[in-house]
Amino acid sequence: MVENSIHETPGGSRPDKPAAAFTPLLTTRDWNEEWKELQKARRAADDASHWDKRAATFGSKDAPNPYVERFLELAAIRPGESVLDMGCGTGALSVPLGAAGHPVVAADFSRGMLGVLEGELAERGIASVTPKLMSWEDDWAAHGVLPGSVDVAVASRSIATADLKDSL
Repeated sequence: MVENSIHETPGGSRPDKPAAAFTPLLTTRDWNEEWKELQKARRAADDASHWDKRAATFGSKDAPNPYVERFLELAAIRPGESVLDMGCGTGALSVPLGAAGHPVVAADFSRGMLGVLEGELAERGIASVTPKLMSWEDDWAAHGVLPGSVDVAVASRSIATADLKDSL
């Protein structure tokens, strides 16, 4: 028998009580409830300060990047389409999209990640990417990201929210 060793952590901390075992069932009708259960099993919620500290170890200079190339191929973003890259990090997607001439809103809740992105954009002379300090839970309209303001929205390995349905 395997015991579940996942415990809730700071923020909703109950180190004395293991979290209930959870098996995702992607065929259920309410996948947002499954998402919420999966978030309870995480060791800690994402926060900006964690990613600010990690920003120095991330970069978008490791091209060619097979993941990024395949992601962009599958996304099939047409020439001239504008893009929201939510949770952009250091710009793995935003930088090549901007280099290809796409207007990009690159949003992240980590000032550190955006700092690395801004340095890369300046170094490469890319002016079509607009970095925004913004989280999934923020009022996007207050940040100028309105319904219909971009043609395509992407989020790659960046969904740092407890309630996916509400955020989307």
